Amino acid sequence: MKKNTKPVNKTHSIAEVAFVFQFASDFIDADINRVMSLKHILKDQLPNMEPIQAIGIQLQGGSVNPPNFLPAKLMGVSFSCFGKDGSVEKLLKIEKNMVVVNVMTYTRWSAVWDEVRNYLQLVAEKISGPENQVVTIGLTYIDRFVYEGKAMEYRCTDVFNEASEFLTSRAFKAGPYWHVHQGWFEPSEVAPRCLNILNINSADAGNEHHTTIEHRGVFQFLDPISNIKSMFFGGDDESSKESKIDQFFTKLHENNKEVLLKTLSKEMIKEIQLEG
Repeated sequence: MKKNTKPVNKTHSIAEVAFVFQFASDFIDADINRVMSLKHILKDQLPNMEPIQAIGIQLQGGSVNPPNFLPAKLMGVSFSCFGKDGSVEKLLKIEKNMVVVNVMTYTRWSAVWDEVRNYLQLVAEKISGPENQVVTIGLTYIDRFVYEGKAMEYRCTDVFNEASEFLTSRAFKAGPYWHVHQGWFEPSEVAPRCLNILNINSADAGNEHHTTIEHRGVFQFLDPISNIKSMFFGGDDESSKESKIDQFFTKLHENNKEVLLKTLSKEMIKEIQLEG
């Protein structure tokens, strides 16, 4: 029988990837203003800079008193670039206590990581200090598969391994509409523990049917990292030449790959070149 489910891209299934730093407290205006000074450095890669502001409303009490609009408060800043179709291709956002880089035009890990690493290091140099402490570092992959066919002919096994520990037997009997959401902790060589969140959904998306795998790996630090600039530099001896930031995100990337290898069918693993 013909397989009617294809990865969203020709050579891989990744629709989006997000690199995340979470800090113990919100950034102050001075931090955000320093990051905004990166506008000229990022003008070629991420030319669109937008301040992120919040407007407060103060209720006066009673039905006849109009609300009082408070001055806009600076909450963060975003840098982005758009594709020819007007959609966002890359986004760097600093807001509240988060630094996030989203990439919607994934190619291969080494190329994407080199670019994202540069963005994160530029931001780290602007906000590094004892008051800005990193409590989690995370990596989220969104893989998507598009089904083209009649609902009654949908087969879960076109995408998934029926023996996968991450799927229930019910998912393979439910037809085209189902979801399985779960989370677990695992020990790690580079952090106290790694939280995994795996959400798999099979549902309509407009005129198409999508099967979406969203996997998030998050390193949680019991002792927050206060000198974030130091994470981007390796040590002098052979065992520590690789920087901490490279270790963290490489491990999270490998973790995602391992989860997918345990989730997808052999045919789909080959089609998206996951083992290549």
